[in-house]
Amino acid sequence: MDILAVSEDRKRLLVVELKRARAGDVVVGQIQRYMGYAQEALIEPGQSVEGVIIAQEDDLRIRRALTIAQNIRFMKYSSRVSFGGSESLHNITSSNNVPGPHHSWVRLQSHIRWR
Repeated sequence: MDILAVSEDRKRLLVVELKRARAGDVVVGQIQRYMGYAQEALIEPGQSVEGVIIAQEDDLRIRRALTIAQNIRFMKYSSRVSFGGSESLHNITSSNNVPGPHHSWVRLQSHIRWR
């Protein structure tokens, strides 16, 4: 589990799994194990667990696996860093191929915020 976030209303835990490049379908089982642990050991009464896989690329197998995986969505990211100056860009976008809820999440870093 790379990141564990709590929603602003404290009703949901978000398990985040980050991948440097392409995410294959095996990551679905990986995040399900982490979500199962959170469900068993970390949630408080009235809370639920959701998952998000963040990677630069996905493939057909992970898209198919996520169509039946409850409460897990996929998001693509891209980044650009310039070492000559102070410019940096971080984008995280939700994949249109996998439906998922869009909730407000607490700020994880100053430039990343889930809605």
